[in-house]
Amino acid sequence: MLDTAKKIGYLGLGLLSITRERAEKLVDDLVARGEVAPREASKIVDDLIARGEEERKRLDQHIDEHLRRVTGRLGLASESTVGELQAELAALKTELADVKARLAALEAGRAGLGQGQ
Repeated sequence: MLDTAKKIGYLGLGLLSITRERAEKLVDDLVARGEVAPREASKIVDDLIARGEEERKRLDQHIDEHLRRVTGRLGLASESTVGELQAELAALKTELADVKARLAALEAGRAGLGQGQ
């Protein structure tokens, strides 16, 4: 029984990349060898898939947190910060273009006044 529990545990650990079809085949093999009761097979498969999903989510969270720490240590900007900076840059470009246009208009007006004298 302990050996079967270990096998199921090992299956659970490997579920980060296992499909339902693969889990069913592995559990069917355990059933065929008499290590798992047929009536328990479906529940074991469901449990393995659920545990795999939980582990996958935990791994994703762990990786995300680790990447945040690493990028913070390296002084890299986050995607949202880059987006904010891009928006601010676009606004500044628009404002600069407006200032240049007003300056050109003022210079043109001065040039016109100088010709009239």
